[in-house]
Amino acid sequence: MVMLPWMMFSVIMVLFTFCYHHFSIIVWLLVIICAMMAVMFFVISPRNKKGPMYMYLGFLCTLAIMLGIILGLYNHYEFMMTYWSYNEYRVYTDVLPSEPAAAHADAGTMVFTEDSRVDTTKALGYKAGKVFCVAPILDDTQSTRVEYWAAGIDCCSQRADFNCDDAWNPKAKSGVVVIDNGSPVTSNFDMYMKAVHQAEAAYGVVAAKKPIFVRWVADPVKVETEYWTWGIGFLVCCSAIYLLVSIVLGALLHMAQKNPQ
Repeated sequence: MVMLPWMMFSVIMVLFTFCYHHFSIIVWLLVIICAMMAVMFFVISPRNKKGPMYMYLGFLCTLAIMLGIILGLYNHYEFMMTYWSYNEYRVYTDVLPSEPAAAHADAGTMVFTEDSRVDTTKALGYKAGKVFCVAPILDDTQSTRVEYWAAGIDCCSQRADFNCDDAWNPKAKSGVVVIDNGSPVTSNFDMYMKAVHQAEAAYGVVAAKKPIFVRWVADPVKVETEYWTWGIGFLVCCSAIYLLVSIVLGALLHMAQKNPQ
């Protein structure tokens, strides 16, 4: 009642962390197999002398499967999907800020020209619980049309202040594209777009219909590695914590089985 639920939880977390991006159908099939095993324990419990043990085991496995799916999907959308996307999407170099964003819709990393900069004087922070920050990426030839925006969370004030990532580093010329992970829980795109609309009204700029948001950094490889580290760290921490939870629940239910009152 300790090891089997923990193993189910850990395996499901591993599947969502490493396999879901490329083999989602196989992952769900394996989850269904785990669920069928949990149901089997419920089915055989009334027909067995150790019925309560199998019923408790079915409950613990069901709990492990549900938590494994929830936390596994969170890890996928929050960290691993972005990491895999940076591996698969294209890298563009010598990008002019005036080039249409639509021409680089498949970008994962963008290296802008030497005269490109984040215009912190036109930065804007949209507060919705967190502060969603945007600032236009411009060069010396542009005036009001903005195709690319540096973006970040809780790293700016309401107006004309932007401290996200390496915005103040003169050597930073790279943009790591903020990937729309498709998650209704963690996607920030709608908030960034609201910030852009407010910046249009406040500074008289015109944004592209579908602008590209980037994290303005000096070392894009470091950012990619960070997502991998966070994803693996989240997996290890969840597995370790659930092992403790499984030990406690297993011990409590084992005592309840021995002392039915």
